[in-house]
Amino acid sequence: DFESPSSRDAVGIIENNPYNGWYWSYLDGSAFEHINLYGSTQIRLRFQVDDNGDNGNDYLRFFSGDHNQLRDRPRLLVEYYKRR
Repeated sequence: DFESPSSRDAVGIIENNPYNGWYWSYLDGSAFEHINLYGSTQIRLRFQVDDNGDNGNDYLRFFSGDHNQLRDRPRLLVEYYKRR
């Protein structure tokens, strides 16, 4: 729902660093209170730069959360660590 204002902006950066085919990011702690642990959480993606200056098309594709193949849907993995 891009007509609604976001609850929090700029909470993480997805580098051009796929690991085993997965793009990932650590989220800033300010994002945690906006993560719904029992339902859907919407994350909006924005590019830091408009292009790489080569006058060619630039793409990064992700499937949507309602894609018909469950394995292709984006996932938000929440891991907790206990500090010592």
